[in-house]
Amino acid sequence: MRKTLSTTTATVDQKKTVCMLVHSFYLNDSRVKRSATSLVKFGYDVHVFAFWPSCDSFEKTIDGVKIYQQSLAYSGGKKRFLAMMWAAKNAVQNSTLKPDIIHTHDLDTLIPAVYLAKKFKTKLIYDSHEWNTGSIHLINKKKEQLIWAFIEKAFIRFCDKVITVNDSIANLFEQQYSLSNHVWVVRNFDQIPTALDEISPKIIEEIANFKKGFEHTIIYGGYIQEGRGLSLLVKSLKTNSKLGCIIAGDGGYMSELSELVDKLEIQNQVVFTGMLPLNELYYCYKQADIGYCYIEPLSKSYELALPNKLSQYVQCELAVLGSNLVEIARLIEKYEVGIVVKDEQDLTISLQKILQNLAFYKSKCKSFASNFNWENESIKLHQLYKSLDG
Repeated sequence: MRKTLSTTTATVDQKKTVCMLVHSFYLNDSRVKRSATSLVKFGYDVHVFAFWPSCDSFEKTIDGVKIYQQSLAYSGGKKRFLAMMWAAKNAVQNSTLKPDIIHTHDLDTLIPAVYLAKKFKTKLIYDSHEWNTGSIHLINKKKEQLIWAFIEKAFIRFCDKVITVNDSIANLFEQQYSLSNHVWVVRNFDQIPTALDEISPKIIEEIANFKKGFEHTIIYGGYIQEGRGLSLLVKSLKTNSKLGCIIAGDGGYMSELSELVDKLEIQNQVVFTGMLPLNELYYCYKQADIGYCYIEPLSKSYELALPNKLSQYVQCELAVLGSNLVEIARLIEKYEVGIVVKDEQDLTISLQKILQNLAFYKSKCKSFASNFNWENESIKLHQLYKSLDG
């Protein structure tokens, strides 16, 4: 059974050095930023070594976190992963740091993390943000999938603790790797500020003018990519002429989605804001009525997903229209904060139902938001760190 987490805090008796490894661009990685910043507040000396292709390398301190961002020479393929692993090993090994804890994010960095933990004789935390061996990127790549599965199975036994983002993935870790009392759930939820500063007048005017033409608005925030049900949402607008749609984000599916809007001749019902800073994204959420949280089960990782945007929507008091996946459906139905779409054909009907009961779903948001936010999740992270002392 997984350890039951207390929500009480304690101070760190002696300041310990944490070295985080992550294969991403730190400034855009909200999960890593939240974790690192919280650990600084709890009294740890946190150093993040981040590796990503085609980015500016830099060293700086932000919110008390020392960041070492390094650009990779290769943008894809096996060479990129090998370069990242080698760079991660060397970056920490050649620094003047003597880490007490190695905290590695996702499967990519597990091999160098195990090497470093053994070299420095430190505790090792493996923080898995998804079910990595069931990633969408490994679909139809059986050989690569088997290699990553072998790596995880071979190296996870060296980890002192494993973190993941929901109960479904935690259960898989326990079943597949016979882990007992090692897996801790720290959900990937945000903490929406009460007051939002520095909102550009352009966004305020754009959203205000757009909303004037509709009785209600639905919003999607995040990457514009396949598997997010965005084409289904856009098609459903054709039968909901009084509903406006805000799409806040960017990504590889953007051109196809824009073409679909043009084809359906619903340009007046959709506004594309592009990628926004978090404070402006939250502002847009607060101007809408419904948050769209739909993921298609294209891979095992997608099937088990619990997107951060679900918490963001509810904290902004939006009714949620979500897909029928285990973690998403469980929270929506338990806390009655919206409607679960059973299948593609059900989307239009679900939209009508949620519009008819908006006040009810919005009234349920406060109870959900008080439980599912980063303030509570960060306390769990702190408790995990304290458990390493035992």
